[in-house]
Amino acid sequence: MTLLVAVAAVSVATLVWMGVRLLTQERALEAQRLQDHREAAADRAVAALEQALLAEERRLTSPRTADLWTADDLLIVVAS
Repeated sequence: MTLLVAVAAVSVATLVWMGVRLLTQERALEAQRLQDHREAAADRAVAALEQALLAEERRLTSPRTADLWTADDLLIVVAS
């Protein structure tokens, strides 16, 4: 009877240990997925900002835009 209880206790302890380990791994995996999701969103935001900046740069440097600038549109800032 003692042997049966000992084997059962070891089995239960192993099962509990493996369950805790599985939960820990699941939490770590979920944290990694969340981090990957955030990084992907940040990459998309950076790409969108780069495209917007490039489009604005092209718009400002195009010959058509140069004709739109007048003396009233210019501001000179001198810092000393």
